[in-house]
Amino acid sequence: MDPITSSYDHANRFTRYSSNADESSMRCPAYRRKRYALFAMRTFCLTALYFLLWDIVPLRFTLLLTVPFVALHFFSLVGWRYFLDRKIQRMREGIG
Repeated sequence: MDPITSSYDHANRFTRYSSNADESSMRCPAYRRKRYALFAMRTFCLTALYFLLWDIVPLRFTLLLTVPFVALHFFSLVGWRYFLDRKIQRMREGIG
């Protein structure tokens, strides 16, 4: 197989795949809205549970674990698109 043709085929496959991936990944605005809505709903339910069960003293200590996990999840949702776009841009520059 000719290396030039192989490289061209890989470049074509990547551009087709990246355009198809926009509809089913974090790059799609509808998908991101869905993920943000689910995150907000989970956080609201968790907050409501903490308010309802605040009288149970051992439960208060779980808040020390819960807050970092929720913050990490939020920053991964927000930052994922940025890092994904950067990676795709670097791959496109490497191909082109």
